[in-house]
Amino acid sequence: MALIDLLLNLAGLIFWHGWRGTKAESPTGSALTLASNLKPAEIQRPRRWLHLVTLLGLLLFRPIFYWHLGSALDWSASWSPGPVILLFRSDFLSRMLLYSFVSFFWTLFVWHTWFCLLSAIHSRRDANPILQGVREQLGWIGRWPGVFQLILPFLVLGLVWYWTVPSLASAGLMPAPRTGPHLVQQSLLVAASLLLTFRWLFSAVFVIQLLNTYVYLGSHPVWEFLHRSGRLLLWPLNWLRIGKLDFAPVAGLVLVWWLAFLGERSVRHAFQSIPFPWP
Repeated sequence: MALIDLLLNLAGLIFWHGWRGTKAESPTGSALTLASNLKPAEIQRPRRWLHLVTLLGLLLFRPIFYWHLGSALDWSASWSPGPVILLFRSDFLSRMLLYSFVSFFWTLFVWHTWFCLLSAIHSRRDANPILQGVREQLGWIGRWPGVFQLILPFLVLGLVWYWTVPSLASAGLMPAPRTGPHLVQQSLLVAASLLLTFRWLFSAVFVIQLLNTYVYLGSHPVWEFLHRSGRLLLWPLNWLRIGKLDFAPVAGLVLVWWLAFLGERSVRHAFQSIPFPWP
């Protein structure tokens, strides 16, 4: 069920980006005829609203599937922003509906957090079309200085947690914070745990960089973008590049997962230990 939920969330991301679209529009006319050179080609304008309707249909109807199948399998949906795990009982349709939206918007939020990181580490003058598409998906945030793009997701997550925890607690999904300072400490810890999601992005980028170093993957802009992103993320390990041999991606993979293992244990232990003494 967890795999099915992940695949449906990825499908939701496709529908989201189909709705958002890009500024690039493709002409439907052919450039091989004299007539096409004499009059402007007709611009194809996709019906983006269909992607949004499909996405809403997915989020509204998959809870029914979870409700029927989850009850039969005695499955409880779980969602974790890092240090805490929230369980949603599948025998309640309302809980499955809530989980459907929470699960997707968390995936969407993490996806755009990765976009913020990739946008921030690249030069503003970089004309790679993949990078331009990433910044276009970020909208006005993509035009911010890199440091603000890096800080914004953590700030948003901390504030959202601060404002939604009382509602989650009243719904019985988690214990209520003891005091206001307790809630603030929870919010800061949850926001910091967003760093743990970068292990998946880093792993994908480092693996593709490793493959592109020793196997020619072609000249598509996506390979160039990911290879350059890997080099920027691995700049502290540049000393591991010796001639044509590049050990930095392998070392980066090991380091990322080791730090993620330690970080996950530390964050969960800290979350269970709060409230800390408040000055």
